[in-house]
Amino acid sequence: YAIFLLDPAGRIVTWNAGAERIKGWRAEEIVGQHFSRFYPEDALERRWPEQELALAAARELATARDARGAMLLAAGTDGRDGDTDAAGAMVDAGTWGAIARAGRDPERDLATHDSHPALDAAGALLRTDLTGTNVMDVVIGVCALPVPPASGEGPFAELAR
Repeated sequence: YAIFLLDPAGRIVTWNAGAERIKGWRAEEIVGQHFSRFYPEDALERRWPEQELALAAARELATARDARGAMLLAAGTDGRDGDTDAAGAMVDAGTWGAIARAGRDPERDLATHDSHPALDAAGALLRTDLTGTNVMDVVIGVCALPVPPASGEGPFAELAR
């Protein structure tokens, strides 16, 4: 298996032997590079890796043992992810199933780099107006909601129910 970790900016920070065998890069060649290196040239020209990352995360969250409260936001700060009408997407453990219930095959969409219509079908696209900035791409992951106190009170009690 290829196992690697991305930092919050989307740069590769770890790389294992499986990743080297499958992707073809040695650790010293890829660590520190942005994950967009994995995309074909036409995808980079269209600049939509955020939606692809979100769709891949949706698959992982759907099969995670305990993904309650976990979610991922991947978006471009300029308000657009490539040539699409969305800045990116926000996904959770239910997104993969929502795509399937909408009549799409999310596994096929991921394999064919067709993430935009899949995420659109699930209502997971983040649509903003153009921001006039292009500072960076943003990837934010939330691992879980805080556990409320036993009393059921506190600022997150309602969210955790």
